[in-house]
Amino acid sequence: MLIINLIHVLTLPLSLSLSLSLIHTGLSFVSVSGRKALRERLGCQGFSWYLKNVYPDLGAPSKHDLAYGQLQQGNLCLQGAEPPKAYKVRTVKDL
Repeated sequence: MLIINLIHVLTLPLSLSLSLSLIHTGLSFVSVSGRKALRERLGCQGFSWYLKNVYPDLGAPSKHDLAYGQLQQGNLCLQGAEPPKAYKVRTVKDL
C-alpha cells in the first residue's frame, strides 16, 4: 500500500510539470483533470504530508530555503549550520 500511495503522491506533480513544459514547446499534452479527481476521491495527500508523516528522517529543505549545498574554493570549504551556530571554513580533507 505504501508503494501505491507513493506513486499517487509523485504522479500528479510530475504530470503537471510535464504538461507545463509541453506548453512552451508547442506540443499537445494530456489533461490531468482525471488524475486530480482521482486524488480527491481517494483522499490522497500531498508530497509535503508524505515527507512529514511517512519519511520525516529525510530532512527535506523547507519552503523558505533558497538554496543548499556547499561552497568550495580550492581546498577550502564553507560549511553552514543552523542559527545561532557560526559558519566554519575547513579544508576539504577535514570534512
